[in-house]
Amino acid sequence: MGVTGQFETFLLTILAGVILGVVFDVYRVMRGVFRPRWIVTSVTDLFYWLLATAIVFVTLIAGNGGEVRFYVFLGLVSGVAVYYRLLSKRAIGILIWLVRCVVRVFNGTKRMLLMYIIAPVLWGAKLLGQPVCRSVRRIFSREKSEEDNVPK
Repeated sequence: MGVTGQFETFLLTILAGVILGVVFDVYRVMRGVFRPRWIVTSVTDLFYWLLATAIVFVTLIAGNGGEVRFYVFLGLVSGVAVYYRLLSKRAIGILIWLVRCVVRVFNGTKRMLLMYIIAPVLWGAKLLGQPVCRSVRRIFSREKSEEDNVPK
């Protein structure tokens, strides 16, 4: 591979480092919002590293046929460093804003479902259910009283 190919691979690994930084920030924000227990954190940590490995693997295969060279590590570290130095704070702010918007939409939808669908159905069931329950009680109380009157 010539110098041009190595330079292209180096730029590709820098891009992969930036992508790894973005993925980690997404993971970090989600963990901060949902505050999972240690077992969930451990499993999601494993998933992050599997995803990071896949990203690096695909980058290496696409860039230089899977050859691992020093400049590959240098590119990955440089990409992560550039991302965290220049973009991480802004990205985290945007991600937190997005998560809050999604949570608001979810809570609003849930509230609307409760207010306009579930509450009227429960109210109707309660309203209709009282006469039905009385009728069922009468039927069972008659059967029981008739059983008591039958000689054994």
